[in-house]
Order: sequence, then C-alpha cells, then structure tokens
Amino acid sequence: MMKLPNCRNVLTAGAGLLAALSLCLGGCSPQPDALPDKEDTAQEFSQITNDFFQWMASQDYLTQRRILSDPEAEGIEACSPSLPDVSENPWNHQVDMAKSLRFQLDLLDKTALDYPQQNLYDLLSFYADSQMKGEGLESFRLLTFLSPETGLMTKIPRILGQLSFTEPEDVEEYFSLLEDLPRLFNDLVQYIGQQQEISFTSSWLEDAQAACAPYCLDPDHNGLTQSFLLQLDHLPGLSDQERQAYEERHAQAVTEFVIPAYQQLSQALKSLPPRADQEEGLWRREGGREYYEYLVLIMLKL
Repeated sequence: MMKLPNCRNVLTAGAGLLAALSLCLGGCSPQPDALPDKEDTAQEFSQITNDFFQWMASQDYLTQRRILSDPEAEGIEACSPSLPDVSENPWNHQVDMAKSLRFQLDLLDKTALDYPQQNLYDLLSFYADSQMKGEGLESFRLLTFLSPETGLMTKIPRILGQLSFTEPEDVEEYFSLLEDLPRLFNDLVQYIGQQQEISFTSSWLEDAQAACAPYCLDPDHNGLTQSFLLQLDHLPGLSDQERQAYEERHAQAVTEFVIPAYQQLSQALKSLPPRADQEEGLWRREGGREYYEYLVLIMLKL
C-alpha cells in the first residue's frame, strides 16, 4: 500500500492520468469469466491503480479540486485549501513513488490483463518512466517555477480563475488560497536564494517580471479581479448585497495578499544578476539536455 503524503506537493502533472484512472476504476474490473490466474492478476492491478489514484488525488488541494468534486466519496481525505510547496521533498517523493509504481508493474504479467487494463498499464508505465527521468535534475526546478509562460506566477492565477463556485464554501476556500499566496511566494524567493547555480538571461528575467505585472496592479485592474467576477456569476442564489460584500472582500484580499506577494517576487527577479544572452537555452546547461527530454516526455503524454 502506498503511503499518502501531505497535500502540498507541487501541482502534479497528471491531470489526464487522474481522469483516466477515475474512469477505469469504475469500469476496468476483472471479467467474471476470466481464468483464475488472470483474475488474480487483474485484481492485483486494480489494487495498484486504486492505491495510485488515491495518492495522485492527495497531492495538493488544487489538483484534487480540479479532478474530484467529492474526494470523501472516493475514499480520499479532502486536502485543506492551500497552495503548493516548492521544497525539494515533493519532487524527490514523486520520484520515489514512480520507482515503487515501476516495481509493482514489473511484477505483473501484462498479457493477463484485458484490453482497457493493458492501455492503463501502458499509461502508468509511461508516467513511472518519465518521472524517474527527473531524478538528479532537481536544480532545474527553478526554471520551471519561474518560466514566464508556465511558471507559478502565471499558473496559480490561471488555476484560481478556473475554480468553480457552486456554494459559499467554494468562495471561502478561494479566499484561503489568496491568503496563502504570500507564504508560497516567500518560500519561492527563499528557494531562489538557495539555487545560486541556476542563472537567467536578461530577457528571461524581464519576461518573468512582465508576467508578474498584471497582479501587482490595484484591485480594479488586477489580473485576478475579472476572473473572480466571472466566477461569482455562476454562484447560485447570490444576492446583490452578498455579491457586493464578496467583491469588497476580494479587493481587500488583493491589496493585502496578492499585490505584496507579486511585488516581492518581482523584486527578487529584478535583483538577480543576468547571464549572457548567448547562453540562453537548456541545451547549453550541464544536464539541460536531460531535463529538456524530461519536459518533452511530460508534455507529450500527461
């Protein structure tokens, strides 16, 4: 049985895999007329997929919220609303879990599985193999965190803007995430200071600061405000008075939590010494080719 970690791992790159697992868990049971040995293999594989699904769905609040409407109905403890962790522990833990998954899959006879299970076996195998390729590449995580296109400064607002409000509790959890933003970016700034071996070109740093800019603006023009107003449109039974109270509360949260957090990150980026522009690209960094191949694998399948 896989031990479930805490709910602050960094935004797992397996939403598609989670969806496939959730579908299969409801329809990939062993066939009643299967031979005993094949039935045993199918049952064992079902247990592996169930354990892995529960682990994946327990990685962090945002991943869980996007995949499961009711975690407890799936037998999974609901994560408390918080943003992810940027420490090295989650990264290393994912590699360890991938090794465990690879070991368990190798003990099975794939040919004893039916066609849907074999497809899921292949998907899990690809996930395990691709995650294992990330071993030893921990230093490159900062490049991912600070990518102007897909880094945390752009990914977090995008995910927040996609959260659906179906009841007041959803709005309260959203505000909890905004309050947690200074903690996340403070951790990220601390992490930046620890990774002296990774440097960025001036163009990268300028683009990263530009990605922060929309969230440093006042509440009326902040990048999070418009998406929040649209999300409120879908909250059923919301009175005009309640909506106004939410809007005022959001403006206050943006002022107190969002703007200072993004200003701190932007300032940290501004203070970094740039490397020469001709040294741009992963390919020219030691281990960069391996990390590039790892990213391609993740994007191709997951």
